[in-house]
Amino acid sequence: MMKSAALLCLLLTQGAIAHYVFPILIVNGTQSARWQYVRDVANISSYAPPHEEDAKMEPQYPKFDDKHEVDVRCGRSAQNSANGTETATIVAGSDVAFQVKSLHVDDNSVNHIFHEGPGSVYMAKSDDLENDVGDGDWFRISYEGLIDDKIWEVEWKEFVNFTIPSTTPPGTYLLRMEQFWPWGNKDRSQWYVNCAHVNIVGSGGGTPGPTIKIPEAYHATDPGILLPTNSTGWITEGYKPVGPPVWTG
Repeated sequence: MMKSAALLCLLLTQGAIAHYVFPILIVNGTQSARWQYVRDVANISSYAPPHEEDAKMEPQYPKFDDKHEVDVRCGRSAQNSANGTETATIVAGSDVAFQVKSLHVDDNSVNHIFHEGPGSVYMAKSDDLENDVGDGDWFRISYEGLIDDKIWEVEWKEFVNFTIPSTTPPGTYLLRMEQFWPWGNKDRSQWYVNCAHVNIVGSGGGTPGPTIKIPEAYHATDPGILLPTNSTGWITEGYKPVGPPVWTG
């Protein structure tokens, strides 16, 4: 069962402290600078110093009935920073992670994923990362959902760890981190997404798939986005994930 309505009201009063981004890529234990390999995202409002970066952490509330919800691909106006984003070279089979940065938490404090919900990592082949708007074919390489229908695996984590499948065909890709908070009210799910630029090297040999288009594969009433409710709150028992099966290579 999700948090009760009373607790949700408390969470809402806490407001922005719950928001976050995934601006740091870690490859085989080596941590990047913030927004070095991950596309920077746009602010939505003006925040007083020293918290100007906090505006980037505001989530998105996509309706998904509108196919123009393209910011759910890589983050708010992320395409605008593509030409300034470096590309990380990763050997297929390597251990990789996205590190979270939480709102109003400084670099010496513990950052974490505050909200409940599933976490996924996707990849999409790209021939031109600087001009790629994320409208390609996405395949999923990692998924963390519910444990015993009760506990979300990624909640409270600082790092989302995964492995690039060893047979991933070599080349450049968008590497997409997706975590969202499903809701019991339509059009209120909160989405936290960011994309890194990566160049995969290795022998390849695999055929990634199945693939989806984003946002076209998501719908506002999908049971993995719009949760059923009863008198005590939102129901997660029997949760049905959105998106394709994980490709492991």
